[in-house]
Amino acid sequence: MKVGIVSDTHGNLSGLLDLVDYLLNEVKADKIFHLGDNYSDIDELFSLKRSLIKGSTDYSDHDFLSDVTSFMKAKDPDAKLDPTSLLHEDEITKLKRIIVRVPEDGNSLLKAGEIAKTALEMIGDRIATLVHNVKTLRKEDIEGSDIIFYGGTHKHQVDNLGGRWFLNPGHFMEEDDEGKHPTFGVLEATPQGLTLFIYSTDKIKVLSRALTFGPRTKMTVK
Repeated sequence: MKVGIVSDTHGNLSGLLDLVDYLLNEVKADKIFHLGDNYSDIDELFSLKRSLIKGSTDYSDHDFLSDVTSFMKAKDPDAKLDPTSLLHEDEITKLKRIIVRVPEDGNSLLKAGEIAKTALEMIGDRIATLVHNVKTLRKEDIEGSDIIFYGGTHKHQVDNLGGRWFLNPGHFMEEDDEGKHPTFGVLEATPQGLTLFIYSTDKIKVLSRALTFGPRTKMTVK
């Protein structure tokens, strides 16, 4: 299993688009975590992807299937065709299935109670909590987790506290932020264990850390 991790994109849609394509097609990520700021960047990504995939609305899926059927029939009139088999899973549907996101503090949907502050995911047999601001986690969120993914600081960071891993992929804005370069993470789960990699925007590895797990202790984040 491979998980792509990104946070604090702050409207960098072109960078996010390239990163998601890279994670899907090169890394072969099974999941992509977006840790907020902006939560809405994922909606914008879906809209951008949809416009790139569809191109012109004047040429529908029905038109495409009709043209393919006519072409194949012309080549082989006796062929038994199921043109729908030529369509792959809609890319937007796939993205919605594998992208997991959490909102930043102050998000209007979060304030309205329409979305949750955190998300829970299983990575192998480990419980992961996703949050934007780690300081807002409740005691039970922390104590029930093996891994906590968070953002907000704009700096990539890996810490083991109380037997739990706290992982921040850094920011992914278009420009450096006060000397902090844009980065993203990839977590790989194999039978041998979990390994976190942090990469720069040009895909140069800047950090590699094997995650080992011992007994968890009670703790809080202040």
